Amino acid sequence: MKREKVKSIKEVLSLYIKEMGLESGLDEVRVSALWDELLGPSIASATRQKSLKEGKLYVQLRSSVVRSYLFTERKNIILKINNAMGKTLITELILY
Repeated sequence: MKREKVKSIKEVLSLYIKEMGLESGLDEVRVSALWDELLGPSIASATRQKSLKEGKLYVQLRSSVVRSYLFTERKNIILKINNAMGKTLITELILY
């Protein structure tokens, strides 16, 4: 039996995730964790829920003051999260 190109576990898992259609779900989990990590505990505690659909990150907030602040920082937040993910995943941030 002849061995073909040897693949790392990372490559095999990456292929499996793509073939099973799990990539979008994992991206949503990663973005949710990055939101809390990058924006800090005070913003995380003011956040009710987050969801990612078709490049849009929907974030529900408890505080209108926090919403106003984040509204002014939308572009920077999108850049931070996309850079941390290593790809352009978020095109729009919707705060409500």
